[in-house]
This record gives sequence, structure tokens and C-alpha cells, in this order.
Amino acid sequence: MPFLRYALIAGAAARHAQAWLTAEEEAAAIAELAQAAAGRADLLAERAGTALGFGEGRPDAARYRQVAELCIAAGADPALIEPWIRVGRERAAAAAAIPYTGLPPGGLLLLIAGLDERVRGAAHVLRAADGGAYLAGAAGLR
Repeated sequence: MPFLRYALIAGAAARHAQAWLTAEEEAAAIAELAQAAAGRADLLAERAGTALGFGEGRPDAARYRQVAELCIAAGADPALIEPWIRVGRERAAAAAAIPYTGLPPGGLLLLIAGLDERVRGAAHVLRAADGGAYLAGAAGLR
């Protein structure tokens, strides 16, 4: 299950990447990453490389570098990092190419309280999907 192991590595690295780590915190982070990797230096290298590539030029690039440094300290295979940097750059470019619509994927679901309580009740749902917005109860929507 390399996907699960990679997720454990990515989660631990993200959790421990902070602006300032004490020596004890850094040692604990490295130990947790090494345990999560269970000898999979390739997965540590994958996370280090994708973090470096994805974080290039971002305002939080230092955090991505720290993720990579923790993975390297935990035993990432340095020879495998470079190809993953390219993958991280490609993922960053793909993410940047998605236009911001102001809506989360799949639309928007909002609870609106106090909207004309006398006619429609105390709370209603506004659903916006594919550019449309509807009040619950209107046009037979529930």
C-alpha cells in the first residue's frame, strides 16, 4: 500500500513543518517520518521533490522547503528527488491554471437564517451549482 504510506509521510511532514522547530521537535519529526516511511526512501524522496517543485515561487515556499528538508533528514534517496521536483512543478502549474470562481468544487451550499421568516420560515438553503442559485422550497426544491 504505497499510497497509504505516502499519505502518512505527507501528513507527518505537513504537521511538523513550522516556522521554528526546536532540536527536540525536529528529532521527533524526523523519527516519525522515518517510521512512517518504513524503509521507503523512494517515498520520502517523492514527498521531498513534490514539495520543492510545488512550493517554488509561492509565498509559503519556506514551509515546502522545510517539508523537503525533514524528508531528506529522515532518509530520502537524494538521487530520486529531481524527477519529483518536475512533477511538483507540473502540479503547481495545473493548480494555477484552474480559474478561481469563488465557489468550492461542486458548488455552494449556504444556510441563510432569518430570510423572510413569516413566509418561508427561519432558515433556508441557497444552492449554487453550475452557475445557478436557488432558494430551497422555490420551484419545488427541497
